[in-house]
Amino acid sequence: MRIRSRVVAAMAAAVLATAAPLAAFVVIELIPAQQRVHVMRGMTFRTQVRLAQAALCDGSVRLAPGMYNVEVFSLGDGSVRATFFDQTGRKEGEAKGIIAVLRQSANATALLPAVQKGPGPVGTKANPGPPDARNNPGPPDVAARTLNFQTLGFQPASRTSFSQMGQKLNLEIASQDGSHGILIGLLLPAVMPRH
Repeated sequence: MRIRSRVVAAMAAAVLATAAPLAAFVVIELIPAQQRVHVMRGMTFRTQVRLAQAALCDGSVRLAPGMYNVEVFSLGDGSVRATFFDQTGRKEGEAKGIIAVLRQSANATALLPAVQKGPGPVGTKANPGPPDARNNPGPPDVAARTLNFQTLGFQPASRTSFSQMGQKLNLEIASQDGSHGILIGLLLPAVMPRH
């Protein structure tokens, strides 16, 4: 009897874990880590999004359908925090996301040489090996710390779109040339069956 109750408890925990809001970010996390774009921490830009259906932000905060101003804040590690404001300027919710390479282009290659290809053999200019203790070692990728949303082509009029996979709703904000995107994970609220 004790084993049966443990099995039931484990199954209930598994169901709750799959229904948790963190599941919204599984799809966007499938993008390989080397495809993330590291924009300097603290950079922000705003854009507008029209939400055609209700969605859930972090902490199961519900966003009603309508127009939202979205402020995107770079956390410096390739991820972002998106804050949704209604038309009166009131904060409605937050969601996490990533900045990613959507497609290869000359612009993307010029801006992100370290992101597009591997570091190369140790001892080369692309990968000089461990920093010398006598020198002042800086961040390994100078290009990454100088990137900002403007150089990547993000602007207030950036194209936005939604894609749905089951209960997951992903918001994509594309750069001007379409080579980079900000992918933000949301969830669709569960629909209660009518009796």
